[in-house]
Amino acid sequence: MKPEIFEKLAACGKYHNTGKVLIGLQHQRPLRRMTYDEIRVQNALLGARGPRFAFDLTIYAIAVITLVAALAEIFK
Repeated sequence: MKPEIFEKLAACGKYHNTGKVLIGLQHQRPLRRMTYDEIRVQNALLGARGPRFAFDLTIYAIAVITLVAALAEIFK
């Protein structure tokens, strides 16, 4: 590429010209967001430990059902 093309690309603000390379020129954004399962697999492969219980509606549903059953027994 010609030097003036590099200057125009660096001037747009998306790239940084170091004089030898244009940083950020080949960057591609991810096409979609990662799902919860994909994040868990990636973290496991990287050795990162996640939270013991992630936000899951099932845990809260079980807690509410247990509370309702306990209150039903108390006020019978």
